[in-house]
Amino acid sequence: VGTYYLACLVHVVLVYCTVIWVTAGINPLKFLKDSAELWVYTISTCSSVAAIPVNIKVAREKFNVPDRISSFTVPLGSQMNYDGSVILYGCVILFISQTIGVPVTLGTMVKIILMSAILSTGGGGIPGSGIVKLLVMVTAFGLPTEIVGIIAAFYRLFDMGTTTNNCLGDLAGTVFVSKLEDKAAARAKSA
Repeated sequence: VGTYYLACLVHVVLVYCTVIWVTAGINPLKFLKDSAELWVYTISTCSSVAAIPVNIKVAREKFNVPDRISSFTVPLGSQMNYDGSVILYGCVILFISQTIGVPVTLGTMVKIILMSAILSTGGGGIPGSGIVKLLVMVTAFGLPTEIVGIIAAFYRLFDMGTTTNNCLGDLAGTVFVSKLEDKAAARAKSA
């Protein structure tokens, strides 16, 4: 659990905050502070679909994103952006491999990442759907599924991080698109 949350934190800081800082000029700490309403909601619900209205509200009120942008990018992101799930599947596959003493090569890691990215797009917004997808991943790599049963006992702890990471990515992407649109409108106006 600690490794997973550390990976989520690193991903939020290195990917989302960096993108927001470089493209939109928003301080990463301000981004995290202003998005607090969203991540508190996602931690409690574990549903990216249920968080869509909150995500749109945060985008509008805290980051001045027009509804015409957020009403498209946030729902699209809630069905396509599953960075948190990909991180979780990778962590669990590595955990199970280490538990049973199976070495993991670089090629296997690449397969884990690619398969996680493909598999994570199904069942979006359904709390707990990740455990079923996790079973598919474990089976695909020939690992014992019994350990997934143990993980299922405290899956809610993982799901809070997964959903929060996914929804923060949706928000960061929405702010990014909004800033690109602002720059394009400014160029068109000056031309």
